[in-house]
Amino acid sequence: MSSPIVLKYKQSEFFLKYASNNTLWPIRPSP
Repeated sequence: MSSPIVLKYKQSEFFLKYASNNTLWPIRPSP
């Protein structure tokens, strides 16, 4: 069973990937 830390990291990674592709994401890196 995955540890909470690993699970949280995977969730964060997925969220960051989704956010980077979401045009509605308000916080975006400067070009």
